[in-house]
Amino acid sequence: MTVPIPSPANAQISGLGRIEGFPWNEFIPAAKFIGVGAAWTTLDYFGHQLLEPLRGEKTPPGYFGSNMIFSTSSLIVGRLFSDLVGGSQFTRAVVLGTTANAVMQLRYLFSMPASFNIAGFLLHQVILIPLSFLITGKSRDPYPVKEDTLIVRET
Repeated sequence: MTVPIPSPANAQISGLGRIEGFPWNEFIPAAKFIGVGAAWTTLDYFGHQLLEPLRGEKTPPGYFGSNMIFSTSSLIVGRLFSDLVGGSQFTRAVVLGTTANAVMQLRYLFSMPASFNIAGFLLHQVILIPLSFLITGKSRDPYPVKEDTLIVRET
């Protein structure tokens, strides 16, 4: 499938500067990953204020900045792994969230105390599994049957 790239000759501006013919759908997956990463970092910031093992100076310097940078890549790794595992949307969301969480937590595994790592991992699970539903989408049937296909079963 080829998508025409808009040029001044075939693009038309309509409404609030919307370019007709531009493939906006190509940017939706990237926007979802960046949006979930930003929501994860924001909710993580507030969660660190609420939980005692994560509060204040117990959080490493630059933690939230690096979380914003590396959250998108860890979510992509989680999405790849969840696509390999497959299953229902819930299963894929749990696999995506847990994988992204584990990838992010590896940086602090040996440098931070166990109480920080356990509390951080559990906080991230609570944040990421619901947010992962925004990325996983609906489950796909790995073996779709076309309507004109005859299925023969041996008895």
